[in-house]
Amino acid sequence: MSRNQGNTKGVAFAPLIPQGASAEEASPPVSPHNSEEALLSQALESLHTLAQHKPKIAGMSQLLEYIQGSAPSSALPKGLPGDIHGSNVIATRSQQALRLIADIRQRSLIYVPSSWRLTTTHVLDFLQLRLTPMARLENLNPQAAVKPSANGARSAPSTDIAPLECKACQKLTQQGIPHRRCGEHGIKLPFLIAQSELKLFGNDSAYSTEGKLPEWLATQYGPIDLESASKGMLLNLLKCLMLIGNGKDILHPPGGLSPLPPARMLPVAMAMVDYFAANKVYGYQTVFTSPALDAAVGLSWVLKEKAEKWKEITSSKKFKEIDELEKFSIQSKPEAIKRFSFNQAWNFLDGLLITVDTVSYVQIYVDGIIFDVGDCRKVKSIDVRYVLYDTYGLDLPDIEKYGAVKEGHVVEKTSKEGHVVEKTSKESLISNVFGGLFNAWWLLQYKHGCVPFIVKAQVRDRWVLQ
Repeated sequence: MSRNQGNTKGVAFAPLIPQGASAEEASPPVSPHNSEEALLSQALESLHTLAQHKPKIAGMSQLLEYIQGSAPSSALPKGLPGDIHGSNVIATRSQQALRLIADIRQRSLIYVPSSWRLTTTHVLDFLQLRLTPMARLENLNPQAAVKPSANGARSAPSTDIAPLECKACQKLTQQGIPHRRCGEHGIKLPFLIAQSELKLFGNDSAYSTEGKLPEWLATQYGPIDLESASKGMLLNLLKCLMLIGNGKDILHPPGGLSPLPPARMLPVAMAMVDYFAANKVYGYQTVFTSPALDAAVGLSWVLKEKAEKWKEITSSKKFKEIDELEKFSIQSKPEAIKRFSFNQAWNFLDGLLITVDTVSYVQIYVDGIIFDVGDCRKVKSIDVRYVLYDTYGLDLPDIEKYGAVKEGHVVEKTSKEGHVVEKTSKESLISNVFGGLFNAWWLLQYKHGCVPFIVKAQVRDRWVLQ
């Protein structure tokens, strides 16, 4: 698309609907035309289509509301152009729309299907091009923006545009009730709203160069004697475990007809093994991160179920009013939430059981606030970020669950309270089939001195409060 800032001639707008879209999803395309009205009409129709897209693109519906109140020419409500109040409204709505476009680019485009992403970007580019000059009051109504001074001389146009007040603030203004400027608040973003008990720097972060397998663990894995095997051999066995624990990527290779989302964990799991072999220090200075890990965690049903509970705990009553949210952000007393585990059967296929299992530390931050259009004191939704930490390493409870046991030995797990508990059927299955690979992992950490490291995943979400 041409980005000719001065005029609209020669601006070729992108196709309205991407190839492959169904008839139910699409509206009839508009033929490109070089006139302002035709280009604007096409952009509005495209925006309307995107606002109805399934799954929803966050911010598109609200952007459509702002655009329909700030577009030039025939798209404007009657009576607005030509007076200072109308120009003020147009400029303010344009500013709001530009801010929303920036927010959509930053937060929402990553969730747009690839077939729609180019069209969405073109729509945002075109609207930003048309709205930028409209966001300045003097460009819409120069006579209204230039005011004579006391001696009769005309001062330079002012760029300080009074904001468009919401209905609630307009009512307070009309009644003469003092109130703070519409949309203003004292919240400093981001801020922490919830966290779990910190379980990092625990026993699973220990390592040694003189350890050996506990006496009840099997030292033989097929023809391989694990205790006499080289570090390189044990690393290969650990990679085999990572390979098995990411069965989804094996069953559905890239480019196939897999219905599963593109969160490929196998390369991440292999990279973790290499990181484990080379790491020298355990701590926050050697944290392991990966976009694929973030995507896999975000797509997990385990996290989705936990997110619903977190939303109930933290926001059901407290955050619907801006005053309560502001008070919470200043007090900085995050809610206590529980840790959780990726220990469902399907997690052995998506890579999360083998690489994460029980999360050591969870934090939830508020990154953004979306206010109600009619009342800026009411919070419509908040943008949150889940931050998950775990240790890539084994401790005694881990090897009790998944390690291969010598024949004739029966090993029972020890619970947090010190009570002996039975293994689950899933743990018994993994231990019987793949336990020797966990024994190899143990030897790498406690005999060959491979240093565990902290794994960090971040997932963004939006909580709708109204």
